[in-house]
Amino acid sequence: MYINITVDLSRYQRKTLDLRVSDRQPVKQLIRTVWTIAGIQKAPRSGYWVRVENKEQMIRGFDILGDKRISDGDKLTVL
Repeated sequence: MYINITVDLSRYQRKTLDLRVSDRQPVKQLIRTVWTIAGIQKAPRSGYWVRVENKEQMIRGFDILGDKRISDGDKLTVL
């Protein structure tokens, strides 16, 4: 299933991105895709951690979005 999410890149001096992605992909793959789209040269921090702002939840890079109940409208902040 595809979900619409917002990815906040404020810790990397970038704006937010609104994306439609598969809920079966790992967070690490999502971050790599976001890095390509945003053109960020700096490597992401180890562990590929993100915070789900509207659910007060932290997710590591190897977790699958759907398994962690990420759904339409969620805002993920890349740490």
